[in-house]
Amino acid sequence: MWGRVLVVATKGPVDIQLFESVVSRERLLRSERMRFPEDRIGSLAAAVLARWMLHGALGLANEDIEFAVGDRGKPYCTQLQREGASFSISHTRGGVACGICAGSIGVDIETLRRVGVGDVSSYLHRAELARLEDGCDYSDVLRLWTIREAYVKYLGTGLSKSPNSFEVVATPQLGIKDAEVVQDTLTVLSDQRDDVVCATVADSGVQVEYRTLDDLEQAVRLAQEQGAF
Repeated sequence: MWGRVLVVATKGPVDIQLFESVVSRERLLRSERMRFPEDRIGSLAAAVLARWMLHGALGLANEDIEFAVGDRGKPYCTQLQREGASFSISHTRGGVACGICAGSIGVDIETLRRVGVGDVSSYLHRAELARLEDGCDYSDVLRLWTIREAYVKYLGTGLSKSPNSFEVVATPQLGIKDAEVVQDTLTVLSDQRDDVVCATVADSGVQVEYRTLDDLEQAVRLAQEQGAF
């Protein structure tokens, strides 16, 4: 599970009771407060995916996985942190994503939709705005947005990070320019599949793989049969 980002499409039938049996009571209550079924499925699926991947990475039973929240609101797994690694999860309508790698990682996933430059201009770097104004479509804007969100998650700074303090650069390769310096040691990935856009920013190399809800359900059932869940 190390050095991987799994993206799971959340369309189609799902065994809600199976997912509910895996997540924490806090996550269960949070999902129950969600108005729309697709949002509830996404919240549960993201938590299940994270727990299954952490189980695989650490060899721990689901009930032994410990979570905490950092000073700026970034969740982390205490056992994974001791190994010098981290995880990141994200969910949207249509998909969830989770990544685990050595060092820090940030993952963001968004539903492919029409997003204009004006909708997000206050959250972009001035150089990014200049590039977009030269001509783009909504997928370009959304792709840029997800990379920026993934970077903020990677840093764990939340809203304290000023939009003009860093820039996503596309040449010579996809990367991040922060404090006027290109962070050339980072892995920066962006991909569009079906109706979701997913971005990853990580300290080490990662491989992005795509799965279905059925794949996740089967993996969880197998782990339960083995006594891990």
